[in-house]
This record gives sequence, C-alpha cells and structure tokens, in this order.
Amino acid sequence: MKRFSCIGILILIGGLGLYSCLTDSLFTPGGISAYLLLMVFPGAALYLLLEKHLRPVELALSATVLSPVLAGSGAVIALAFGLSARAALIVLALASITISAVSLARNVSLQDRREIDGRQAVTLAGIIFLFCVLIGYLPLSNEWWRIRSDAWFHTAVVAQIADYGVPPEDPYFYGLTLQYMWFFHALVLLLSQAIHVSAFTVMPLLNIQAIIGFSLSTLLISLLFKKHFKYGTLSMITGVLGLNAFFWVFLPIKLGRAFTGEIRGMAEVSRVLSLSPLNIKTVREFVRIHQNQEFFLDKFIVSTALSTGLCLMAAAWYGVTSSLSQKRTSMIVFAFLASVGMMAFHTIVGFVTIAGLLGGLILFQWKGFGTESADRRQALKLILVLLAGLIVLSPYLYVVLHGKESEQLLPFGISFVKIASIVISCALGFFLAAFQLKRLLAERTPEARFLLLATLSIVVVCLAIKLPALNAYDKFPFFIYFPLGVVGGWTLAELPLRSATRVRRGAVMALVLIVLFLPLNLIQMLGYFAQPVEEVVTPWEQQIAAWVRDNTSRDAVFIDSNDRVFLVAAGPRRYYWGTKQFASQWGYDKDEMTRRRRLRDNLYSDEPLTDETLHQLGGIDEEVYVIARDDEGTGGFEKLSRYPDLFQQLHSAGPITVLRVERARCREAAKGGSWQPNFTEGEDS
Repeated sequence: MKRFSCIGILILIGGLGLYSCLTDSLFTPGGISAYLLLMVFPGAALYLLLEKHLRPVELALSATVLSPVLAGSGAVIALAFGLSARAALIVLALASITISAVSLARNVSLQDRREIDGRQAVTLAGIIFLFCVLIGYLPLSNEWWRIRSDAWFHTAVVAQIADYGVPPEDPYFYGLTLQYMWFFHALVLLLSQAIHVSAFTVMPLLNIQAIIGFSLSTLLISLLFKKHFKYGTLSMITGVLGLNAFFWVFLPIKLGRAFTGEIRGMAEVSRVLSLSPLNIKTVREFVRIHQNQEFFLDKFIVSTALSTGLCLMAAAWYGVTSSLSQKRTSMIVFAFLASVGMMAFHTIVGFVTIAGLLGGLILFQWKGFGTESADRRQALKLILVLLAGLIVLSPYLYVVLHGKESEQLLPFGISFVKIASIVISCALGFFLAAFQLKRLLAERTPEARFLLLATLSIVVVCLAIKLPALNAYDKFPFFIYFPLGVVGGWTLAELPLRSATRVRRGAVMALVLIVLFLPLNLIQMLGYFAQPVEEVVTPWEQQIAAWVRDNTSRDAVFIDSNDRVFLVAAGPRRYYWGTKQFASQWGYDKDEMTRRRRLRDNLYSDEPLTDETLHQLGGIDEEVYVIARDDEGTGGFEKLSRYPDLFQQLHSAGPITVLRVERARCREAAKGGSWQPNFTEGEDS
C-alpha cells in the first residue's frame, strides 16, 4: 500500500514538473515539482536501485548530493551534443520519472536499518533548518544579496551557455574559451528554465541544498565510528560552525602590531578591536588575523560553486570511508559520483580532496597497518574508482585547463602565510581532535586507519601545493578542517558533564557550544545582517543596459573603463577586456591579456590612439562598442568624442555614452600610425 502511495505521489509531481518544464509560465506547484524532479528524485532513485535496505538519512543524503551531479551531467552531455536547454530539460525530467518509477517498483524494506529514531530525526531537521535559515534568508529576501560578489560573473556564464552552448566563451574576454569550471553553470541554466526564475535566484537554492548535504555527510561519517546520535550531531555542529572559531586566541598577535607596526598606540588598538560601522568589511577585518578564513557559512551565502564543491567533498569522504568499513556496492557508486561531481563543480576542491583521499588509500593498501587483506583489496578497488572518475572527466578537464599558464598547472610551494592561515582557521579543530588521537591510533578498524592516513595526506597536499591568485590562502583550511571537525565533535560529546539531571547536562552542553561557536558566528552574521545595500548597477547603467538589449546584437563586444563589466549580466553582452582579477586568476596567456589591457588603457588615457589600438579594434570580427563616461576623470568621453570618424555616438544616459567603433576606418587609420583627431582643440566636432 505504501509503495502505491509513493507511485501516486511520483505521478503527481512528475506531471506538474513536466508541465513546468514544457511551458514558460510561472506556476509555483509546477516549479517546486520540477525542482524535486531534477534535484531530489534522481539521487534517491539511484540509491533505492542499488540498496537492499533503506537507511533514511543515507537516502536523504543521496537525494541531496547525487541529484545535482546526475542532473548536471545530463545537462552538460545534452548541451555538448547540441540540444537546447529546453530539450535537455525534458529529456532529464522524463529520465528522472522513469528511474524513480523503476526504483519504487522494487521490493525495498522500508523499516530496516534506520540510523536514527523519530525524536533524533526531529532534532536533526531542526538544526539543519537553522543552518538553512542562516544562509538562505538574506539572499532569498533581498535582491542585492543575490547579485553581489561573484554572482554577476556566474550569471554571465549561464547566459553565455544559454545562447551559445558548451564549452562557453568567457563573457569577460571575447573570443577566449572560459578556463573555469562551468559544470555548475549548466546546472543553474537547467534549473532556471525548469522553475522559471533567474540564475540569481537559483544559486541561493543550490547553496541551501549544499548545506543540507554537507551536514548529513558530516553526521553520517561520524556515525560510522560512533553509533550514538550525540556524536554525529556534535560533529555536524563543529564541522559547520567551528572553522576559525578560535580566532580570538590569536587576537594578541593582531594587538601586538599596534605596538610594533608603523601605526602605534591606543588609537591603533581601538581600530583593531572596533566593530563600527557594523558591516561585512568591518567584521571580516576584525576576525582576520593572518589570511585566515572568516567563517564557514560565508561560502554558502555567496553565490558560487564552492558550496556545492564542499558538500561533495564531505560526501566523497563519507562514500570512501563507508565503502572501506561496510563494502556496499551502493557506497562505491556513491563515492564515484561524489568524486566526479566534486571535480566537475569545483576543480580546486576536487583535485586537493581526491589527491588526499588517494594518498590515504594508497598508504592503507600498501602498508595495511594491521588491517585484514580484504580491507586492502577494497582500498585498491576504491583507488581504481577514484582514478576512473578522473578518466571519465578528462575531456571536461582538458577543455577547462589546457589553456592555462604552466605555473597554474604544476603549482608547488610552501609559504609561512599559508601555514598561518591553516593554523589559525583550524585551531579549534586541531585542539579538539588532539584528544581523540591516541584512541584513533589504537583502533585497528579500516575506517579509523583510513581517517588518519587520509587526513595526514590532505595536510601534506595542502602544505605542498600553491593555488593561483585569490585562492592562494583561503581554500586550504576547508580541506584540513573537515576531518578535524568530525573528530573534534567526539571530544565535545565525551565531556565529563557531572550535572545530576539530564536537563542540567543539556544546559551545560549548550553553554559549552555557545562559548565555542557563538562569538565568531554571531559577529559575522550581525555584520551581514547590518550590511547596507550597495549599488551594483547605477540607474544610468540600467538605462544603458536596456538600450543595449534593444539596439545591439547579442554577438556585440563591449569595452568599458576601470574594469566595469555591468553588461555581462545586465545585457548580457561580452567584453573585449573584463577585469584584471579574472585575467590572472583564470590563467590566460599573459601576452594576450597585456595586449588587451593596453588597448583598454589607451582608449581611456589622454594619449593619442596608437596604431596597435586601431589595429586591434579593426581586427575584431563582431560589432564593437565603447562605453564612454564623462564623470570619472578618465578622459574617455572627452577624448573619444574627438574621433567622430572612428567612434560614432549612438546613445547617452546621464554621463554615459555608447559609441560604435567604425572598424573599417580603424583598419585604414592603423596603416598610418598613431591617429590624431581631425580637429584642433577648441573647434566644434
């Protein structure tokens, strides 16, 4: 009877979801059904197909973390074969309905192997719901939080895939294939069309799903070692809230600079300890000692692929560890898909974590360390599974990585700053995990041996490699802290609380958690909630964007001053030169980036237009437009208005003017060297 009820629910959700996928209308029940169809059902159905017994928390984990991998893989494959996003969406929705129906038709024991009881399930749901509210409230209630920071770039890439397919061209650098993982963007495109909301709205939803998956993975990997729910819960809380929670221990280092640095005295002490004005920048500076991470939840508030990458990192840890201890086929498949998804969504997270897991497995398989031969054979099988994942992804990785500068592909280097960042960010984890080290060393179980070896391997990898640009220091603490947080939670669970009653013991434990985790997370969240809304696109730029959408080709190329790129998402349109940050961070050819930046600088400088600038402008295959501004002191508008033969003024909004580049005339002018205005200063143009 229960199975027939499930099939009935599947038919209802499948019908509503397909309706949402086939139409362009915003129908909330249909949108919710389409989301479930793509982001919950595939992973759950695959788990039920592979498992003989139902483990409800593990089922929820598979639904949460494997569905994005399966849906994203389907989207990328369909787009690579030339299908439209809508066609890919319909194919994936039908596939999800089919595999879900097949899985429900099997005989599955719905009451067997439960990891937690009903009361514990309510507690778990309440804690995870709190995490979801903390990361989801601001982005889902305020548009500025959805479009701030990296969201502008990611939405531009989604638009590029929607209009041109995969692999996408970098919207910041016309003509260059994007050297950044775009698996995430294909999934965002799929969901935005399925539920009929913008990419800006889809990304916070993915962050919420990621924090759920991360929390469940942390809980379950802890329960592999400690069967009591308390251990798993405290590991989960420590894993989510504990990164950089000991920042205050290192505040004396920061205060010491007030008496040794260039600026000294109580005024500097007051500045270092100040939380005024209360905003994101202030609270970040307050907790930043030496390039350490601010706090973990930040990566689930900002719209990036990192949150999903971290979720899959935790899932890969669980899949590999569980496969060693329980030797289930479903967990081997789980580990394979989690590792593939982790690499596809975020290559840095994927490479570092897989290198660490492989290192742990190789050491385990090679030495054994007192474990049985069957465990070593299982380790060998998992090594092959992880390597197979890399082979499966090799075409995608080649597209994303092959054009990068060599120093980004073989990045080795040890630095004091990196070590300091890791030590400060992971201090609480090191402290709590140290109490469990002796016991873990004494255990002879395969999971305990692997946990130690893989953690050691991760630390070695993080110390040995060097990541490019902004990733140089801020990513490593995530990789090292995860296993420390899992083990550190056990120390909290074993605190010798001697209060007479259960209520008092609970109150004491709550007080301990407040002391450890509240200061950092409260300060950070207060700064986030107090953050005033900042202007991402000015009203004048919004008017320009509306005109551009109506009057220029989607293929048009734009150039703007001071690394302004508002049209990549507001257009959407491509830029010839985007930003200095992405030019270096994505590892593009340095000579090409220098040449493009030199063109941009020459356009907006007070110097005459050079032959190189004119030659580049004339050589661009698409229509080229220049954004000139007369409110920034760059000389752009005043200078370019003196060249009416080369730059035709088309539209103005306030201080901003759009000029079309006359490419043929630029080519002609380039033959004669630097091009001078065709009038003298003071004459009318």
